[in-house]
Amino acid sequence: MGWTPERITDYEYDDRDRMVRSTEYVESAWNEDERGWMLALADWEASRCPSCGGDPDECQSPTADINNPFGTWVYDAEWVECHRASAARRLAHEPEDRRALTPRVSRRRRGSARSKR
Repeated sequence: MGWTPERITDYEYDDRDRMVRSTEYVESAWNEDERGWMLALADWEASRCPSCGGDPDECQSPTADINNPFGTWVYDAEWVECHRASAARRLAHEPEDRRALTPRVSRRRRGSARSKR
């Protein structure tokens, strides 16, 4: 899965062909390509809106201000429920002792049987 650093081991032998030392060199995980990707990601993240993570030219534009009568669009928001997080919260509030356990949440079709684990 992806790139892994190269490992090189050098062995040193004495005159009777007995190994007396081995030295392992591990290539840095941060090669030029990886550093380039991370620097590009840092630049992109720095260019985003600190409040919403969106494109500042869009989300901070005066044309998106709800109080601007000449604005071209507005943002609307509504509360939505994350059913996955709600299921985990319901499980966490059951009276059984669940120390050191993390809820596992799965999705299933309505009306299908629950899996037995």
